[in-house]
Amino acid sequence: GTAQVDMSGWSWSVAYSTCVCQKAVAGTARESWNNWISGWNCPTCAASPAKRSAVPEDVEKPAVLLPADMSCNYVDLSGGSAFFVYPTTASSASTTGLTLSAWVYLNNPPVGSSALNNHIVVHYGSPNLNGVGLLVQANGGSSSFVGILNGGVGHYASAWELPVRAWHFVSAVSDEPNVWRIYDGGKLVGSVKTNAAIAPAGRVVVGGNAWTAQNNFDGRLGSVLVWNAVRTPEQLEQDSQPGGLDTNDASLSFCVPFSEGQGSAVAPAGAAVRDRSGLTAVGSFGWGVRPCLPRP
Repeated sequence: GTAQVDMSGWSWSVAYSTCVCQKAVAGTARESWNNWISGWNCPTCAASPAKRSAVPEDVEKPAVLLPADMSCNYVDLSGGSAFFVYPTTASSASTTGLTLSAWVYLNNPPVGSSALNNHIVVHYGSPNLNGVGLLVQANGGSSSFVGILNGGVGHYASAWELPVRAWHFVSAVSDEPNVWRIYDGGKLVGSVKTNAAIAPAGRVVVGGNAWTAQNNFDGRLGSVLVWNAVRTPEQLEQDSQPGGLDTNDASLSFCVPFSEGQGSAVAPAGAAVRDRSGLTAVGSFGWGVRPCLPRP
C-alpha cells in the first residue's frame, strides 16, 4: 500500500495527512499540472497552497487540421440569422438517385410547431414544386427530428432525433421513389416516406427558405453537399472523415465548404465547388473552424 517517491525539491504545507504538497516552482511561469498541484483549499491547514498566476507555457492545445476538402470550416447562423441562395447548380430530373449531406451543429430544437418553424439545412429546387430539402422538424421546442421537405406536398420527419450542440454529418439518400434514408455519418438512423416524386433543378438554398424567408437554421453548418447519385453507407462514412471528400466526383453537383472565413484558405478544386462569389447572403453570419478530428 506504499510507494517510493522522490520528494526532493518539494515543500510541504503543514500536515501531509490533511493538506497538499507543492513544488518549489509554484507560481512561476513554468507551472503546469505536470509538475505541481495547486488550488486545493485545506480547512485544517494554516495556509493554502499558492494559486496559479500565469498561463502554462507547456500545455499543448489540440491541433486543428485543415484537410483538402476544408470540411472543418463552418458558417455560424446562430439565432437563424441568415441564409444563402446559390442561383444555379447542376440539375437533376431523376425522381431517385439523390443525396443531400451537411455537417450540422444544432443549437436548440426548433420552437413552435408549424411547418414555418422547421429548420432547413439545405433546399434544392422549388419548395412549392418538386423540390426537396433536408430539415429539422419543429415540435414545440421539445425535439429535433431530422426530416424531408417534399416540395408542394409537405414536411415529413423521421424517427431519428438530432442531438443538439454537437457536430453530426447528416445525410438523406433517395434510393427508391418517395423513400429517403437518413444517415449519421455512415450509420443508417431513420427513414422517411414522402407522397410525391421529386425533380429538383435550379438554385440551392442553404440555411433557410428563400421563397418564404422562413425556416432559418439556428446553429452552425459545415460543408453542404448535393450528389445526383445514391451514396452508399461506406461512401458517406468516408465523406465524413477529414480529407475524405472527393470534390472531383462527377456525381457531386453542389459543394460549399464555407472556407471563406479562413483568410488565405483555398476552396478545394472541383466543378461543383461554390464560394461566396455569385451567391446572395440574406442576414448576418460569422465564420469558424471546429476541431478537425476523425469521426469515432
